[in-house]
Amino acid sequence: PRPDTLIESEVTLSSTGMGFFSEHPVSDAEVIEIEISLAAIETSVRVVASILDSRASSDAENPGYWLRTRFVMGQEHATKAITAHISERQRLALEKRAIGTNKLSGDANEA
Repeated sequence: PRPDTLIESEVTLSSTGMGFFSEHPVSDAEVIEIEISLAAIETSVRVVASILDSRASSDAENPGYWLRTRFVMGQEHATKAITAHISERQRLALEKRAIGTNKLSGDANEA
């Protein structure tokens, strides 16, 4: 609604676009600017994205719109940071899974 309004929410993120929930309607093909906090690499980026799809939520308790976007070309610095963030999140998830697996197999060996 306003360019200086920041709303924290979880998103589906890739190096080419993102999906997220919005309380406000947005027209298909509209171009928006988004600031994304990339916690895994402790930075944030601003990207320009075009709306590919905007659908009203079917959840009566959570009215709003599901938006799917594609990042506009020519934002290599931002998309590289996003890719680094995604890679780091995946690395941390795999590391956590490996630690859990090792802990479980260690417990089995002690039994």
